Amino acid sequence: MIEKLYGIAVLLKKIPLIPIVLMKFKHMVFSCSLPYQATIGRNFKLSHGGLGFVINKKTKIGDNCLMGTCVAIGDNVVVGANSVVVKDVPPNCIVAGVPAKIIKESINMHDYI
Repeated sequence: MIEKLYGIAVLLKKIPLIPIVLMKFKHMVFSCSLPYQATIGRNFKLSHGGLGFVINKKTKIGDNCLMGTCVAIGDNVVVGANSVVVKDVPPNCIVAGVPAKIIKESINMHDYI
């Protein structure tokens, strides 16, 4: 359900009010944060219906990733494809693997977009 709301928000981000309303709705109902500014790959999955997770705006998540509950991903983070994120991820780093581990820290996000 959350993945579908994210998809709708991305499609409608040219109309400023609709994505904001959808973000507030997701936060109230699911206690989560998934901004439409984040870049998320295909087949992204959230365990347990996506309860209590936080993804910041300047995040890039690869294809086929799985994210656990109560996990926060900081700003300027790149999550490699097929990764399983089960712990909080600090800002400005690259994570990958099963479970996801920090590969590189202190990155410049513009090098990866």
